[in-house]
Amino acid sequence: MIPEQALLRIAGVEVRIRCDDATFVPVVLGRFNGRHQALAEMLPGPVEAEVTREGTVVRVRSGGIEGTADIRRGVVATPSSLTLMDALVRVVVGARLVERGGLLLHAAAIERPAGALVAFGRSRAGKSTLAKGFGGRAISDEFVALAPGRPWRVHSTPWWRGSGPSAPLGRLVWLVRGEPPSARAVGGAELCAALWREAGRFAPGFDARLLEACASLARCGALRVAAPEGGVVEAVRSAA
Repeated sequence: MIPEQALLRIAGVEVRIRCDDATFVPVVLGRFNGRHQALAEMLPGPVEAEVTREGTVVRVRSGGIEGTADIRRGVVATPSSLTLMDALVRVVVGARLVERGGLLLHAAAIERPAGALVAFGRSRAGKSTLAKGFGGRAISDEFVALAPGRPWRVHSTPWWRGSGPSAPLGRLVWLVRGEPPSARAVGGAELCAALWREAGRFAPGFDARLLEACASLARCGALRVAAPEGGVVEAVRSAA
């Protein structure tokens, strides 16, 4: 039986999804082309997975089922599981970006005339709030793909509700919480370490190249903004 296929393009990375269940292909296309709801909001709780790698093939096991992602060929073989398929696609996109010197970053991105504002930070730091309230079109509000260049290029992703076009990087902002309000320029090892903490790591064996990507992006410099509760939009607007 020839598997049904769906072709996706995410942040310049082509992914071909293969599944023996023909009814699953429209579900895949709706998940990635509709981008209406965060997958995390559709799940009853955290999903645990075992991830192993053999050469260019990454194997993901979760909930008693298994799928594979061939990084070199950009091919995902999956049972009809939305969560497992989503994880496998992240493996391919994240790994291919790292191979090209880029990365996936937990961040919100907002389109501006001077270039995209990319705000990264830990959960509840204010990324989604900033994407909704800052003004300008949101490129992504939780996961952003960054590709190297002069300047770096910012791409939307389908995680979560990303729908905007790609744009040049204009300003990098590091959001922190639990500190007195402040804003200062940051770069070097401090910024690299912060980017490393928020970079998506979905496949084993890519840490060294991912760290290189974080160090390269850190050369762009950033603003480190600690905002008061409920005041992240005003704090970033004033600092940036």
